[in-house]
Amino acid sequence: MNTINRSTSALLRSCIVGFLLSSLAPLALAQSDDATYVRVFVTTVKSDRVSEFEDLLRQRSEGLDAAGAGFRSVYQSLVGEQFTYLMVDYVPSKAALDGPLAPGAAVPPGWGSRNDAAQSAQTMLLMRRYPELRIPAEEGSERGLVQVRIRRTAPGRTQDYYDWQLNQLLPALREAGVTGVFINRVILGGSAQTWMSFSSLESMSSFDDAVMALAESMGERESEQMIERGAAMLVHTEDLIMRYRSDLSFFNADRL
Repeated sequence: MNTINRSTSALLRSCIVGFLLSSLAPLALAQSDDATYVRVFVTTVKSDRVSEFEDLLRQRSEGLDAAGAGFRSVYQSLVGEQFTYLMVDYVPSKAALDGPLAPGAAVPPGWGSRNDAAQSAQTMLLMRRYPELRIPAEEGSERGLVQVRIRRTAPGRTQDYYDWQLNQLLPALREAGVTGVFINRVILGGSAQTWMSFSSLESMSSFDDAVMALAESMGERESEQMIERGAAMLVHTEDLIMRYRSDLSFFNADRL
């Protein structure tokens, strides 16, 4: 197994509930001192400005990389709202949000106005990373297609859903041989009940391979029951297929 306007997608509607809800996150999910984060920019681009927007993304990645950032991952929508991009930037700590930009990280003159002109909508989310909710990709594999799952829990079920992922879903996926999965949660800019997971895909037609692998590993009935326990906690689900844009991204493991 990877400024909201009139055209706001279900993805954004599921996230944009506001800062107030972020204060309702369960105590057990509060951020620890060594927690790391990501900024996730969800941007819809004007159809006639895609080429220019990608040039701007390339410049931005080059600047962040030169400034010593850990990673920037860029994804482009294939199934879902078209001309939509996800940009995921590594944030090493909450304190880093208040610090000055490193030399080279600031955008060059005119970049911002060109970027704004190419967009039709954008939002920014701050998300908590969970190392315990990750399954590394196979060594030597290259990221390509990803399935992006957006899940929002019912009020009061966020901790339960975290526990289900940690103690049931992830162990079952590991046992079934599924790799390349990581899960984050919104903490600012949207509902703190919203989770976003990225799962590697072999091909467009392999989006249900993980479910099939679970059924083979656990047995069809047990796997269905396990998935239903998680689904019973949710009030919104959405699945997208996106392509990882390696030409617009970078990753430096030694900076994480």
